This record gives sequence, structure tokens and C-alpha cells, in this order.
Amino acid sequence: MPKVSVVMPSYNHAAYVADAVVSVLNQSEPDLELIVVDDGSSDNTLEILQAVKDPRLRLIPRQTREPMQPSTAACEKLPGNISRSSIPMTPITRAGLRRLWRFWTQIPMRD
Repeated sequence: MPKVSVVMPSYNHAAYVADAVVSVLNQSEPDLELIVVDDGSSDNTLEILQAVKDPRLRLIPRQTREPMQPSTAACEKLPGNISRSSIPMTPITRAGLRRLWRFWTQIPMRD
């Protein structure tokens, strides 16, 4: 089970989805997964995502266009301990997830 799961909903983001995916997969935190939910894009977003050959990428293609449903669909499949919801317009800095992981693991858990 990966330590970190990143959820990225996408709809017609062909112009920048590749950069966003690369920004996550190039993280300095190696124990991660990226779950991209394509919400029925009518451009070539899905083809771009399918061309990525990285086992840490999980693609969930959907045919419906409903607000918040992509994130909900992805969260149902999250095995990681923390998640970061990202949209393709906001690439993540290389050490961003590692810093987030350190922050989360320093917070005491309460019952």
C-alpha cells in the first residue's frame, strides 16, 4: 500500500494534464500513487493519460459529467494514508508531497 495517494480529477485538460501527471510522478517521495479520474473528456485527455507507462498511475475513466463525482470515485479506491487532491492546473513541486507527508506524520492521532 502506498504511503501517499494523489487524486487528480480531469475533464478536457489535454493541454496540461501531462505536465501535472509528470509533476506528481517525479516527486522526491517514492512511495506514492496517482489516481486520475477522467470525467468523460471529449478531447484527447484520456489518450494522453493512457500513454503514460508508470505503475503508480491508476486511471479511472468515467462517462458522466457530474460535479464532485470524480473525487468521490477516486477516494473510494484510496489505499494510501494521506491524499492530496490536485487539479491539472496546479503542478506540485518536486518535494511537495514529502513535506506534506512529514507534516501529517508529526500530528498526534486521537481516538
